[in-house]
Amino acid sequence: MTSLLDTALAYHQSGLTVLPNDPVAKYPAGLRGWQTVQPQEADIRKWFANGSHAIGVRDVEGLDFDNKGQPDADVLYTAWQQLVEQQAPGLAARLLCERTPRGGYHLVWRCDEIQGNQKLAIRPPTEAELSQTPKLTSVTLIETRGKGGQFQVAPSAGYTIVRGDWTALPRITPAERAILLSSARALSRAARRPI
Repeated sequence: MTSLLDTALAYHQSGLTVLPNDPVAKYPAGLRGWQTVQPQEADIRKWFANGSHAIGVRDVEGLDFDNKGQPDADVLYTAWQQLVEQQAPGLAARLLCERTPRGGYHLVWRCDEIQGNQKLAIRPPTEAELSQTPKLTSVTLIETRGKGGQFQVAPSAGYTIVRGDWTALPRITPAERAILLSSARALSRAARRPI
């Protein structure tokens, strides 16, 4: 079995910007300026030597399907995949796909066009969610990670690659990217208006 260090090095050598994430917070651990740092091999070796960090990957664009109640991530992913397939047969199947610990999905690509993180699909909060957070106006279902953002990725605990390889992300066109994002936006539901 390949260690996290070996995988982090392979990701780094393939050109990915690898970060040392706190496994629970899913965020770079104690790394000031993580949005711009350019890690070297020595940094990767130091960060992942003792196995206490998860692997983060910065500045790669993809979709993050969250699993937050109804509709769940499986329903959203299936609906999104059908919309994409209608417009660009085979496109969704080319993307790297990984499952997240809470049953969500990451769908990732490379493209000449990349933007920062965006919320693409939301839903109104449930009564139970409003009782916990009264000012909540929406729940994010699908968002992007992109320039300046990061994914926590396999083989970090709980993350499993379903299809593809982080070291060989598929390249898509800006037109294909637009289809992926618009198909996700089409799954948005009206948010509750603030009172």
